[in-house]
Amino acid sequence: MELQLRRPERADLDVLVDWMSDPEFRRFLFGDAEDKALPMGQQMMGVLSSGLAMATGTVGHLLIEDPSIGPIGIVVIQELSWRNRMCFVALYLAPAQRTSEPIERAMRSVITYCFDEMNLHRAGIKVEADQSDYLGACERLGFTREFTMQQHVMRDGKGIDVIGYGMLRSEYESARAQTAVA
Repeated sequence: MELQLRRPERADLDVLVDWMSDPEFRRFLFGDAEDKALPMGQQMMGVLSSGLAMATGTVGHLLIEDPSIGPIGIVVIQELSWRNRMCFVALYLAPAQRTSEPIERAMRSVITYCFDEMNLHRAGIKVEADQSDYLGACERLGFTREFTMQQHVMRDGKGIDVIGYGMLRSEYESARAQTAVA
């Protein structure tokens, strides 16, 4: 069954608040794992209800949903340039989904959205160097490793490298054609 991407709704609040107990989710949204002062419901609705085209180049947050089990993660479309038809994506998956197959499935859905729904020419993803399952999924899906930003993020007082991957529409279409034949 295909994963779907959609805007978060109030009905999703319980799942999102549950994810707040995951330090990786807090890092994804806020850049660190510390609890914030606002009640969790307020935090979630404030972050996720932001406008679709924010001034920072972030399109917004979209839930990744498996129709059989509900929301499994969130994607943020960042650094969007309509002029150049490109973006970067950031991806969070719930703890139960952080194994190779679900990560690859979610990334495939996000890339399909970027190329088929947004009609982009190029999509990229930045992955922290210690996230080996995400790095492996990028490579298996046909992304090209393009750059390393040394100690780009701080996690618990330690600098972590960020690896940048990219994919062109032509590479996406070629990979999709090969998958259809197999």
